[in-house]
Amino acid sequence: MIAWPTPLEIFEELRFAAELLAAELLFALPFAKKKAGWLMRCAVGFALLLGAAQLYFLWPKGTLEDGLPGLDMCAYHVMWYSGIIVLSLAWLKMCFNVGLCDLIFLGIMGYAAQHIEYALCNELLAMALFPKLPENLPLYTAVCIVTCAACYALIWRCFARPLRGQQGEVFRGSKRIFALFTVMLVVLVGACFAEQHLFRFTQAYFSGVIVLLDVLVCLLILMIFSSAGRNSRLYQTQTMLTQMLAERQRQYEMSRDTIAVINQKCHDLRHQVQALRQMSAPEQAAFLDDIEDSVRRYDAMFATGNEALDTLLTEKQYACQKEDIQLTCVADGRLLAMLSAPDLYALLGNALENAIECVRKYPPEKRMISVQIAGHERFALIRVTNYFEGALNMEDGLPRTTKDDARYHGFGMRGMRMVAQKYGGTMSAGQDGSAFIVSVLIPAGERGKTGE
Repeated sequence: MIAWPTPLEIFEELRFAAELLAAELLFALPFAKKKAGWLMRCAVGFALLLGAAQLYFLWPKGTLEDGLPGLDMCAYHVMWYSGIIVLSLAWLKMCFNVGLCDLIFLGIMGYAAQHIEYALCNELLAMALFPKLPENLPLYTAVCIVTCAACYALIWRCFARPLRGQQGEVFRGSKRIFALFTVMLVVLVGACFAEQHLFRFTQAYFSGVIVLLDVLVCLLILMIFSSAGRNSRLYQTQTMLTQMLAERQRQYEMSRDTIAVINQKCHDLRHQVQALRQMSAPEQAAFLDDIEDSVRRYDAMFATGNEALDTLLTEKQYACQKEDIQLTCVADGRLLAMLSAPDLYALLGNALENAIECVRKYPPEKRMISVQIAGHERFALIRVTNYFEGALNMEDGLPRTTKDDARYHGFGMRGMRMVAQKYGGTMSAGQDGSAFIVSVLIPAGERGKTGE
């Protein structure tokens, strides 16, 4: 028959649900994208799940003669708390835009964190060391709150906070990863329930050892999945950066060919002038227009002493002319002789593209970009400055992307920093009044550490 629950039993069910939701929220907040009205969704879902937790007492309790719980009760425990975990994942999905793989990831991390707190507070303190503590419900509640806060603060610092750099996604969705994570969650829940059964029905001498092993298993789960999350993001970033560098190489080759054609055309001008005298008036007008366009393009050519840099700056000059942007440049390209063409495009090309993207939204009189490449002691200093209004949103020392999908944008700045570090240098970005400045400092004459 159904027994009326005690205040302690009611508290324990509320506690499990609240701690589980808090633990999952602990890992979701650093990286998951919030849905519109997420705070209200969070509060309503939280309240509903706490209310649903009290339905546990509708199941009649039964035991075998030796005091062990009956098989029906064991099965009910597993199904019930598994159901609470599933509902908590639905709650997360209601509040955040997360994929299925990340959702199961949050379930694993949240349940592991909650079970660590439960094993330390409920099993070690309340059952093994101070068995009379639960009899004083106010004191027991206070101990649970303090233990949970301390435990979650440590878990936040070690495992949850590093997720802030994931930008909305930890694991890219795939059926294989989803199946693997689901199996891992089932195994984790089953192992924790098995540990609880052993703890309650074994000798007191072994109870502390069992709790310690339980905590270590959950810590191991947190460490493995936290490391896997970082590696997953690094792999995605590396893949996109590799694609970006390959694209830069292709762009450089196309630009070089275009500039070569223009140079050849300008070189042939003196031979074509002779033919101009023999043309009719309409032919002369068309030919002069063509010459004027070629000369204008040739005037945009830079001569910095570095062919790749000249090609890049000329290409960007064309782009600036189309957008009515004033581009000024004082550059000694010989200082960048150690950079390969793809690395130069990834470094300076990205900086100029970001500057063009930024200033094109301002009135023509504010569309200004300057490039400075000069020697600074034993270093080559690259500085790109453009007009900028507003406040920067910085993350990890770099401005966060303003594009809608941060998963596929924001790699430009990171790629620039990667190239600078490859040559033993540094990169910084910041705001000075109405100017946004990107500065790169590279040891002059250094070759890329990974080789060219």
